[in-house]
Amino acid sequence: MLLSIYIGYGIYTRGRGTAPASTTAAAIVNGVPISVALLNSALRNELSNYKTEDLKNLTKEDFENIRRNVLQALINYELLYQEAVKEGLKASSKEIDEAITVIEKRFPTKEEFLSFLQRQGIAISDLRRELEREITVNKILQRVQEGVKVEEKSVKDLYEKYKSAFVEPKKYEIVYKIFNNQSEAEEFYKKLASGKKWEELYPETKPEKRSLSELPKAFSQNEKELKENSPFIIKSEEASWVGYVFSITPSRQKTYEEVKDHIENILKYTEGLEARRKFILSLREKANITYPDPSLAPLPPSPQGETTESQTVKPENEATSTTNQDNEPKPKEKATESNKN
Repeated sequence: MLLSIYIGYGIYTRGRGTAPASTTAAAIVNGVPISVALLNSALRNELSNYKTEDLKNLTKEDFENIRRNVLQALINYELLYQEAVKEGLKASSKEIDEAITVIEKRFPTKEEFLSFLQRQGIAISDLRRELEREITVNKILQRVQEGVKVEEKSVKDLYEKYKSAFVEPKKYEIVYKIFNNQSEAEEFYKKLASGKKWEELYPETKPEKRSLSELPKAFSQNEKELKENSPFIIKSEEASWVGYVFSITPSRQKTYEEVKDHIENILKYTEGLEARRKFILSLREKANITYPDPSLAPLPPSPQGETTESQTVKPENEATSTTNQDNEPKPKEKATESNKN
């Protein structure tokens, strides 16, 4: 995962350069430039999530919105890194070594790992630098996540509200054999119906407890054929299934105690995401963020009472959120988003 993120977003230091920030930076975060090169690399990674047809339908405004959103994500990442370093959470050499070992193990040999880096044009020193940032940011996000507390009342309320979602479905202790030839299927079924034991006819299979959702679709459509201690035959245009149902376990409502931990984890995750969002907003309120190219600055909010709809299409994973459109031309001067302490 670390390697895919690394390659997808490019080496951070490649985009930070040594040229004057005013000519190379897409944004400057508390004095640290985020380069146009890094933004373009991250943008390419984001657009790779889109279907080809959706890419064809992107308007210029759509594209610019996506570009702004990607830049904001990079700004947030930089702010998290700066705060983590300030709080003494910077990754150690040992942690970086361990991360590289994890990546290395995804390759058959160390030589193939190094060869892969070479083909990608990635120096091991740059990889270490990027992993140091990745681990450091993860540390501060983990700290925010650990600070989330979930009250038992919230867990109980969610259980009561979505009680129907915590139902264990009916389970069939079942075995079956698939036939492409219908006459063979009927012959096999007749043997079972005459009293032949399944283990005599087809000893290779053992009974398994499964719900209808875990069985072929035809089983749901022919559930009436599934009776306890009885053979069955289910036919479709594609195939026939012949089997035996040993027992049926009725569906049941799971108790609060059974699902308590699961619900608590769900709430911790969702509330953790909200805590992270608020934490990043708090960092932005204190930050000095400038945009040498004003067209990359966030769009101003729509006037109160007015709404404008974005027609940006979303990629398959719906990872990109779009902002409202603003068709007014921007002046060619530096834009600033600054709230200093």
